[in-house]
Amino acid sequence: MKNRLFLLLLMAVVSIPAFSQSKAEVKQYEKTLAKPSVKAYERFLKRYPQSVYYDQIASLRDSTDFETVDKSSLKALRDYKGRCKTHTWKEKALEAI
Repeated sequence: MKNRLFLLLLMAVVSIPAFSQSKAEVKQYEKTLAKPSVKAYERFLKRYPQSVYYDQIASLRDSTDFETVDKSSLKALRDYKGRCKTHTWKEKALEAI
């Protein structure tokens, strides 16, 4: 029984870092949200590809990028669709085309 309890406790302690973010990651996340730009989002995504914030930052990157696209230009919309990574914003580009 003691061995089983010890093993469960050990597994819990070992798994904690896998689900927590470093202070540097959280700080960069907050900094990215404080001064949002496609460049800031790209920097965060490149630095923290396994982040729990990855999907949120990727969506913000694509939505911010979409705001700058000339919606009257078919070429600009196609270019955006090609570089867009999130499904939701690709659909927006396709709707605009």
